[in-house]
Amino acid sequence: MKKVFFSLLVASVVMVSFQSCKDDDPKVKPANEISGVIETENSLEGTFVHMSGGETEELFGKGKVVGKKFKVTLNKPSDNNLEKLDIADREGMTISDKEARTISVEDIVVMKDGSAVGGLICADVNPYVEPTEGTTKNINIILFIYSDRPVKISGTNKQGNEEESLNLNLKTGWNIVKLYRERGRSESDIMRMSSISSIPSNYKWYLK
Repeated sequence: MKKVFFSLLVASVVMVSFQSCKDDDPKVKPANEISGVIETENSLEGTFVHMSGGETEELFGKGKVVGKKFKVTLNKPSDNNLEKLDIADREGMTISDKEARTISVEDIVVMKDGSAVGGLICADVNPYVEPTEGTTKNINIILFIYSDRPVKISGTNKQGNEEESLNLNLKTGWNIVKLYRERGRSESDIMRMSSISSIPSNYKWYLK
């Protein structure tokens, strides 16, 4: 299990891929209450959505799938799974509290009878459909991050053709974060992360 926080998040984009991700209620829900409709033609009878992460593969939340709808409430992670951010000394980055400890949901999977039947990701386009060769297609993906205290992280770090920009305002508890990446062939690798209050209505839960 990787311990480097932001490197782990970037890796998870490659590894995972209701009609709206948001609930029909227009009020902003707490960030730890997650619900949606899974985009699939397959039957999901008898399945559950599991959201987990951490050094010990801790289960943060579990919700039964009814039809294709699910709802999960994320619990507080164990203290031994929280880790300090690794960006305090990165050029171009600032952090309001270097002692802040965080963890992210690394795996969102659909389970049946104790076995995984697919991975879930919430995004503005289907991450499992490859861009046309020779083109770059942008994608925005939703992440869930827990922080043990309020902390602000901002700045841009550039190394060669790689660019990482952060604009995070994390509160104590679970937070919703939007991760922007470029897909396909490109001369540069750009990643941007920003805090958001709720999942945009045009985002969908894609299953592989």
